[in-house]
Amino acid sequence: MKTRHIVLIVILVLVIIILGYLPIYLYRDQFDKSVRSNLQADWGTFGDYIGGLLNPFISLLTLLVTSYIAYILFTYESRRDAQSKEEGDVKSFMELYQFFMGIEFRAVRTMAWDILKKAIANDKYRDFIVKENYVSRYIGRQSRADVYREFKGVFYQKDHLIYSQEDNESAFLKQEAFDRNNVDILINFFQLLSFKNVPENYYKICDFYYDTWRPVLYWYATQLENAYLLLEENKRFNNPPNLLEALKKLDERFYKPEILAALKEEKIETHPIILHMQGKSL
Repeated sequence: MKTRHIVLIVILVLVIIILGYLPIYLYRDQFDKSVRSNLQADWGTFGDYIGGLLNPFISLLTLLVTSYIAYILFTYESRRDAQSKEEGDVKSFMELYQFFMGIEFRAVRTMAWDILKKAIANDKYRDFIVKENYVSRYIGRQSRADVYREFKGVFYQKDHLIYSQEDNESAFLKQEAFDRNNVDILINFFQLLSFKNVPENYYKICDFYYDTWRPVLYWYATQLENAYLLLEENKRFNNPPNLLEALKKLDERFYKPEILAALKEEKIETHPIILHMQGKSL
């Protein structure tokens, strides 16, 4: 039991004792009854006096005690709910980290990294994957034959055996679309991660390789934002992309204020990872 609860109980007991003794003291002081009466009428009158004087105080005291008990129960339930929510958030956060580190999602991360790397190195492929994301609904999709001719040289056998096959346009397009879909899966993952609110130390332990992913994701988020503003139809029919806002939330959780302030001054285009992917020297 907390100290303040003990103090309140002691005060309550003292108040009850004082309220119980005060009417007797006042009665004796007023009527100077030094000898106890043997008359039933006197005791009845005294009982009416005590009851009439104490009943309002007892009712008020009962109300206060009931209210205080209700407050304690409410506070306890609130703390328990908050603790349960935090435990649930931590559990889901750790499950998300296990999923991120799993073999299946590792393949997603690898392919998404490779697709974004190709987009950073090739302006035409950058424009293509951004348009395919949502803008193509209004601009008109690039013909599949053009995609095959334009980007066949971007992919290599090491990416997938299909990319090395000659005159296999259909297989190439299916594989490219499948590989590119991994970028959307990765983006959705980090956007979901931005909603997880757990104690700071969990982000220090489970860093999700955020230092490495951050410049690439910021680069892609900027491309999505620019493409969204390109056409007025986007504002009429689509919500703005959420990736940039999600990354800002993650920045606040992964970085200390002084580091975050320095990162905000940095241009993503000049980040060493971006320059390396573009084949430029630092």
